[in-house]
Amino acid sequence: MKILLATYWLIPHVGGVWKYMTQLQQRLEAMGHQVDLLGNSPDYSKFHIVNRGRELPKDQIRPFLSAKLAQEYAPQLHADRIIYFYEEDRYHLELSAAYFGLDQYDIIHTQDIFAARAISRVKPAHVPLVAQVHGSVSGELHNHFRLNPHLGITEGSPAWKYLKSIEYYGASSGAVTITSTHWQKNELIRDFGVPENRVCVFHYGLDTLDFWRKAQAGTNMRRPVDKKVIIFPARLSFVKGIDVLISALGMLKYIRQDWVCWIVGNGEKMEELQRQVDGLPLSNVRFVLGERHDIP
Repeated sequence: MKILLATYWLIPHVGGVWKYMTQLQQRLEAMGHQVDLLGNSPDYSKFHIVNRGRELPKDQIRPFLSAKLAQEYAPQLHADRIIYFYEEDRYHLELSAAYFGLDQYDIIHTQDIFAARAISRVKPAHVPLVAQVHGSVSGELHNHFRLNPHLGITEGSPAWKYLKSIEYYGASSGAVTITSTHWQKNELIRDFGVPENRVCVFHYGLDTLDFWRKAQAGTNMRRPVDKKVIIFPARLSFVKGIDVLISALGMLKYIRQDWVCWIVGNGEKMEELQRQVDGLPLSNVRFVLGERHDIP
């Protein structure tokens, strides 16, 4: 089969969705299928099928979109900058996917609500769409708004309501919607009204061969003698809760000192997290930056 794995998010990217997509691609291709990877470019300037070298710069289609989404035609979009940003970029994805041609695929597997919603609107009717969600976009952004009241976005704001609605429409766009946990399935049903019969749970797998290959290859990191090592590999972002981990370590240091913590990854919270570590202070917490290939 010819399969399209698609996301609204950046690819390539240091993060779980990109890792998931590449592992799926490798396994499916090993089984004899052909797999393409579609997503936003790392600089947000275009959507591209990264493994084929095909791309459509947003600057080439923005004038057309600006004319179609002018204020006299879509006043609600212009009333809120957050709504306009996500809707304009979703239309960029729709037009790019249509330009690349979706009728060549036997099945399409999206990785987020924006890609699911966009591609469901332009794909041929005979091509099935599997919509997988790896997290809650509205949940993450609603928390961001609560923690930043100066933004002025509350439960009654258009942007708040928009995110809840796009969560519903995105998660309802596929022939089947996949979550990795029953907790997330129940959240989609209870909080967003997604029909229960559309959602199934498929737990994340582990590439055991790759795991043991990396484990046996070793690493240049050396653990200190007689100390336990806590390793936290993740994108350094708010939703990962790394600040909570650091706060907990700040309490742990008064109880015992037989440990070190290595926080592995990159992200926009790096400087803020380093300041938190320095302020406690925690001399036994170390940031190991960059994408590493020695973590099984």
